[in-house]
Amino acid sequence: MVALQLPHHPPRHSRVARRRQQGPVTSSAATHTTRTAVAAAAQPHRQRPRLVLLRHGDAEADSGGVPDHQRRLTPAGAAAVRSLARRLADECTSVAPVRLVLCSDTVRSRETWQQLVEERPETFSDNLPVRFLSSLYTVACLDGETAAHLTELLRSELASSDAGVGAGSSVLCIGHNRGWEEAAAWFAGVPIQLQAASAAVLEAADGHRDWATVLDATAEAAVTHQPQAGPLANTAWVVRAVVTGSVAS
Repeated sequence: MVALQLPHHPPRHSRVARRRQQGPVTSSAATHTTRTAVAAAAQPHRQRPRLVLLRHGDAEADSGGVPDHQRRLTPAGAAAVRSLARRLADECTSVAPVRLVLCSDTVRSRETWQQLVEERPETFSDNLPVRFLSSLYTVACLDGETAAHLTELLRSELASSDAGVGAGSSVLCIGHNRGWEEAAAWFAGVPIQLQAASAAVLEAADGHRDWATVLDATAEAAVTHQPQAGPLANTAWVVRAVVTGSVAS
């Protein structure tokens, strides 16, 4: 197995010049891409693994009296997650059903998952295998470490999972910035912004028809990744949508 050693990303301001006219992918920028991808992926021979990186909903302010790990969703944050659940179910996960959930064990992340379940139980079933992991909270705080950690975690979980995570399936990962934005950008090869209650939907690129193949390619890209390339070196995944929840919807 290839060992992952993802280099630390250079400071965010040093990457801006390299991006030039290529702005970050947002929910509005990805709308047309999403619809095209859903139509194409509906064909059986086009079904590929999908990875959904979802940032938790807006949480109550850090007042100093409550540990960060225990902060809960605000009412508006919970409403935005419910909106996100409807949009994800309609546009993305109906094409590649969620078969496994990896979730940070923070209170706000657990509550985000519960809001998804309550709003769209047919898509985000409470019967799905869910792993609540402290490492998804810890690693998201470290510069440039989240993509490598998620890749190894996915390989380990899928190797031992009895959930039937096939090629045309999604794995949902719920966690935190800054790690989630960095990982999404590195996986997809383009800058991605994830605000609270938003999700990047990634699909395996051409030539990677199953989870083992795409994760092996991801690991290989990590080994050959050059520090000066920033987060835009990997091409094993493509971004299909960035979906954002809205309090008003």
